[in-house]
Amino acid sequence: MDTKDLKIAVAGTGYVGLSIATLLAQHHWVTAVDVPWFHTYE
Repeated sequence: MDTKDLKIAVAGTGYVGLSIATLLAQHHWVTAVDVPWFHTYE
């Protein structure tokens, strides 16, 4: 398997999710998706 052809989905677009997506996007196709029920509201 050629790792250049990976398509990666990152769940969560907070600071960590966007950082990971940005780093991975340098070499792979990345889709970042925000999942609202991951957040806690008080």
